[in-house]
Amino acid sequence: VIKCIHCDGDHQSNALKCPIVKSYRATLTKKLLSANRPPPPPSAWSNNNNGNININNNTNYQHNWADYPQLPPPQKQNIPYSTASNEMINKIGELIGSMQKINDVLVRIEKKNQEFE
Repeated sequence: VIKCIHCDGDHQSNALKCPIVKSYRATLTKKLLSANRPPPPPSAWSNNNNGNININNNTNYQHNWADYPQLPPPQKQNIPYSTASNEMINKIGELIGSMQKINDVLVRIEKKNQEFE
């Protein structure tokens, strides 16, 4: 017999028809949607002893773009392909060719098997 641990109803404990679960989800959704502010900086995050990460409720945080200076422009506009990447592309091409040959052999085997039956 299925019995909810929250309300003793005849449904699973995580079912959406459970009034407790429905109320909890509605409250959580409202809380998440009403939190219309930027996330806290990483310094506001703390690590518990059990390995879980919690966010400290730091409501005094104000995002300031000046704290994040613009990155310098790239030193090289175009980075050429390296020989290693060309070798890798060639190996992938060879593998694709080998797989096509194997596929052709399998098709021939299938035809011969059908003729044999």
